[in-house]
Amino acid sequence: MVELAGEDSIYKQSVDNNVLIVASVIVLVVFAYLVYRVVSSLRAKEKAKEDKRLAKQQKKEKSYGAAAAKKNK
Repeated sequence: MVELAGEDSIYKQSVDNNVLIVASVIVLVVFAYLVYRVVSSLRAKEKAKEDKRLAKQQKKEKSYGAAAAKKNK
């Protein structure tokens, strides 16, 4: 039991430990979910940026290959 009032207080209140444990578990679950969402979002942005860079690089290589083929004819 966690007592919320001091010993010299008129009101004596106490909270069961299970209530505090449940509240802390809920806070931890919400925090873990938010961290997961942020990390997932950052990974998705990084993957999109990498895909865009690779597509641009492949397009550049393809255009250089076509120019070289025309030059050789």
